[in-house]
Amino acid sequence: MRWYVKKQTENNERILINYSYEKNDKCDGLLRYDKISEKITIERMSDGADEFATKWLFSHIYGLLEKKELTEKKHMVAIG
Repeated sequence: MRWYVKKQTENNERILINYSYEKNDKCDGLLRYDKISEKITIERMSDGADEFATKWLFSHIYGLLEKKELTEKKHMVAIG
């Protein structure tokens, strides 16, 4: 599976993350990372993705956040 992610905006409380799946590289989905609870929620599903697959991406986003590698530049994540 091939995913694309990029940071949309960030403030003291949250980070909004655009994402997309496989052949769709438009980053048309939206995730919200809550800095207080350290949880990711789906705000808008990317075209072609489903909830199960999107939640599988979460662990990889946590890794990008931990390494401070999630930026405004589109980043490809390969899983599987």
